[in-house]
Amino acid sequence: MVHQKGQKEQGAGVRLLLIEDDLSHAVLIRRALTKELVAEVVHVESGSEALTQLGHDDFDVVLSDLNLPDYSGIELIQLINKISPDVASIVLTSSDDLQLVVQAMSAGAWDYLTKDFSSGFRERLHLALQRAIEKREQSLRTLQAISERNAFWAATNEARDGIAILNGRAEVVFANLAFQNFTKALTYTGGEERGELFNAVVGVGNETFGELFLDRVQSLSGGALWTMEAQTGDSDRHYTISVSELSHRQAGDGGEREDGAAVVSRLASSLAIHRYVVWVRDITDVKDRERYQRELLSTTTHDLKGPLGAILTAVEVLRDYQVLPQEMVSNLLNRIGSCARTSVSLIDEFLSARRIQDGVLSIRPQHYPVADMLRDIVMDYSTVAMSRGIELTDERNNEEVDIYVDRLGFQRVIGNLVNNALKFSGAGSRVSVSAQRLSNGVMISVADTGSGIEPEKQHSLFERYGRLDKHHAVDGTGLGLYVVKSIVDAHRGRIDLTSSIGGGTTFRIFFPAQIADPEGGSEF
Repeated sequence: MVHQKGQKEQGAGVRLLLIEDDLSHAVLIRRALTKELVAEVVHVESGSEALTQLGHDDFDVVLSDLNLPDYSGIELIQLINKISPDVASIVLTSSDDLQLVVQAMSAGAWDYLTKDFSSGFRERLHLALQRAIEKREQSLRTLQAISERNAFWAATNEARDGIAILNGRAEVVFANLAFQNFTKALTYTGGEERGELFNAVVGVGNETFGELFLDRVQSLSGGALWTMEAQTGDSDRHYTISVSELSHRQAGDGGEREDGAAVVSRLASSLAIHRYVVWVRDITDVKDRERYQRELLSTTTHDLKGPLGAILTAVEVLRDYQVLPQEMVSNLLNRIGSCARTSVSLIDEFLSARRIQDGVLSIRPQHYPVADMLRDIVMDYSTVAMSRGIELTDERNNEEVDIYVDRLGFQRVIGNLVNNALKFSGAGSRVSVSAQRLSNGVMISVADTGSGIEPEKQHSLFERYGRLDKHHAVDGTGLGLYVVKSIVDAHRGRIDLTSSIGGGTTFRIFFPAQIADPEGGSEF
């Protein structure tokens, strides 16, 4: 193998593989090549060497003799095309046998050249190389354009948002998968000649909307954007639909060469061929969040109004009267403490429910003494219990028990259950909290002697805004047990309840000793 390397910075950068078993011919061919046209030449004497080179290196042009010791020229050209289909191949022949040349061209050769080394060979060789190089560059540009187009349409078709192109009659000429699913979700009415999208939007509910849509689309000018909202009839899905006209780029004034897209765009513009792009986005989740925020705002203002009003009233009484019986002062202070605790609990429920709704609830469990945790919770709610005439007790035994929980999450679970027990138990009732060590975790029980829960109502207690009808007059968001269940689930625990009408209610919450994979997200 002879390896002759030119100066790439001076040449055109073309790498050529010369396959020639006649060394004298190889010398003449290399002399005819100039470094202005070819930067690097690699010479091999057999087809096997050529295939090895092509398997390990990149070449722009292959110049091959048709008569080789190990391969016929036709067979070699076919193998080269399989290994390097983008290489420009030129065959060399010592005869003027046109049939052999035709076979070589049919096998995939790009051009041919006879080995006539008389005057003019260099010019003919250069001309063949230039033709092959130009053809190869054009082919590579075409392949790149096809590849980019295919990649673009593949990405477009898999996009989550619906994308479509309409003609001047609002008929769909292209639609990705998401857009097709969107139109399937809408009700079709009207004549087929109106077009798929037009028929779909007529069924939104307003019989004149389709005409409005068609009028708006056809009146759009280049660069203008029209946006609307639509809702499917059969399902509660919401969408935004944006429509804009494809801007037609005019040919350049400075003598720049127009590409194919520019020519088509200019012709389409001159012939008033209009195309519109439609972008459809599913905003159901956004609408749900907006509705949820409105509900939270409405519930917050309503439920906080009661306890905050009671606090203000108690403060005014203490301020207006300089001397009050000690018992009345104590009652007022208990009332203020109870209402403040209720307000804090309501705010905690709203914040936790929002994090759960957004999917960012997380826990960071550690080992804590359960005795200390429960004592703090009972002390927090003792003022509330005292103000309502309810006995709140901590019935733990003296056994040292550790619990593996997120501290704030645990406080919200048990605190919410205690608060509920106090809210729905009358004066003279009793609420108790206890803990029991199990072989694989800890069981916490919160029991009351209140009115109890009807069996048919128990299944909906842990749903969002799930409240009993008989408790509609009691302050509360209906989010408390929903938050409790979500936090317990995040601990991979479980919760159950036992209740009977007039016999009270007991909630039992199991927290496992270890959590293999606590739920992630932002801070609790």
